[in-house]
Parts: sequence; structure tokens; C-alpha cells
Amino acid sequence: MDLNPVGYCVWNVLQKRVYYCTKVDNVVDLKQPIVAEWAALDHSIIPSANDQWRLRLHACILAAGEEFVHCLQ
Repeated sequence: MDLNPVGYCVWNVLQKRVYYCTKVDNVVDLKQPIVAEWAALDHSIIPSANDQWRLRLHACILAAGEEFVHCLQ
């Protein structure tokens, strides 16, 4: 599991908006939608990502650094 807020929160939002709404055939076609979605990103997700980070860090500690997704529920 990822402990980086960009990895588990911000990228997940971008991924949903880009991959599920755009047909991507190659890397060149992928860059423009990512840049556009990044510019349109709702920054209100950042505090939520930070709150999740604390929970994820605690779960990682409980799992002794192993897989901790089961500790998040």
C-alpha cells in the first residue's frame, strides 16, 4: 500500500478522470488529458488526503510495515 498522498489520493482522482473518460492509445495521447485534469483538480481533496495519511501510517505501523489494507477498514 502506498503512504504517499499523491499516490493513493491525487493520482486515483486523476486516473479515474483520465482513463475512464478518455480513450488513450499511447503516451503522447495520455499527456494532454493528465495536464488538463491536473489544472482542473479540486484542491479540496488535499486535506482529506492528509487525514488519510495519518490513518494509513498508523495502519502500516500496526502491520509492522507489511501489507496494511486490511487495517484501514
